[in-house]
Amino acid sequence: MLKRLITRRNFIAAGSGALVTACAAPIKLAEPPTLYSIGTTFPQDDVPVALRTVDPSIFYVTDRAPIVEAGQLVGYSHARSSSMVFGAAKVRFGNIDSWQNLVTRSETASNRRQVLSTESYHEIVRFPETPLPFVRNAADRIVPEPAAQHNYRADVVAFQQAFRDALRVSPRKEALIFVHGFNNQMQDGLTTTASLWHYAGRISVPVSFSWPAGNTGLTAYFKDRESGEFSTYHLKEFLRAIAAIPELQKINIVAHSRGADVVTSALREMVIFEMGAGRDPRRSLKIDTIILAAPDLDFGVVQQRLAAEGTAAAVRQITVYLNPKDGALGVAQMLATGQRVGRMSPDNFTEAEWQKMGDLGNVYFIDVENAGSKLGHTYFRDNPAVLSDVILTLRTGALPGSAERPLAQIRSNFYQMHANYPGPRIVVELKRNSNR
Repeated sequence: MLKRLITRRNFIAAGSGALVTACAAPIKLAEPPTLYSIGTTFPQDDVPVALRTVDPSIFYVTDRAPIVEAGQLVGYSHARSSSMVFGAAKVRFGNIDSWQNLVTRSETASNRRQVLSTESYHEIVRFPETPLPFVRNAADRIVPEPAAQHNYRADVVAFQQAFRDALRVSPRKEALIFVHGFNNQMQDGLTTTASLWHYAGRISVPVSFSWPAGNTGLTAYFKDRESGEFSTYHLKEFLRAIAAIPELQKINIVAHSRGADVVTSALREMVIFEMGAGRDPRRSLKIDTIILAAPDLDFGVVQQRLAAEGTAAAVRQITVYLNPKDGALGVAQMLATGQRVGRMSPDNFTEAEWQKMGDLGNVYFIDVENAGSKLGHTYFRDNPAVLSDVILTLRTGALPGSAERPLAQIRSNFYQMHANYPGPRIVVELKRNSNR
């Protein structure tokens, strides 16, 4: 019995170490996407002068606890905060010294990988702690105290006004939201958001939603999972607040690893609420595209959320990137119960599952097993081919298999990406005012 217990502990420790290794490396600016080496240049003409900088401001929403030193905000920890904050951070693109040099680096491979870093944090709106103080009303229902509710709504209005100001500068009236995964620190989400936003042409308002990941110790993975559950409420509040901004036309979300659970949990609950209120969630929530990159999700849970409960119908399209060789998800699969979605292959689907997933009509699985050598767990931001597809999805809104996204169809809604995707023959026009 003792021998089995020791073996089990060693296994968990080894598994946790593998997950930490996969998710905790400093974020570096990816090599130029394949897209920008086949005749399509980085769309710098679409970028407003105000956004042509090597140290842009990236918005963030977080319920991490702040770190204050000598009276100055220097970052956020993995501890939880009941008070959600909306702020902005300066993100630096390595030691690149000018906008034009950054454009050149975005089109030309380099032996030197630039490390992205956060230089400063500024809190714009800090919301009251939740739950708000509450009372029992005449109808015997628990409701927030009127004064507390009034203050909370005032903060929502202040947040929305700040977001409106950013929309005025943005080429498109869209939001790009990135939700990180397990063992990520605050700066990891911010720098990844900056990288994705930049390569997509800086066409939207970028926001990093950062939940309190990055716990330490033998049980870090399980602590992070619960922190993700804790943050679901705040993600819902944030998404509802920006969806209510009239000027905002659409919301695109990229979620990585365990961030996929945070996003789909929030979406499920929001859809139920909107439908219960008699509203069409597709219109009221304004969520256009969701990208689930290497999702650390149980496939059975995904079927329940997207198909059985109809959550997928609230989004125009959902792209799910898969890599059967994903080592980090292999460890997660051993620690958890069911098949990890991000590690699936066509052979994992039964005939009944093919039918169910295909009937959804707007959920697309992309196999990236043969997309190059940088496969690991963060290929969505590191692999030039996969990054190209992310860019094409965000800029054009095109569906897999279309002229703009020439992925090879395997069957139904399952596609495969070749190593030099999108290929030398494709001519893609990335139009600033695309209405797709």
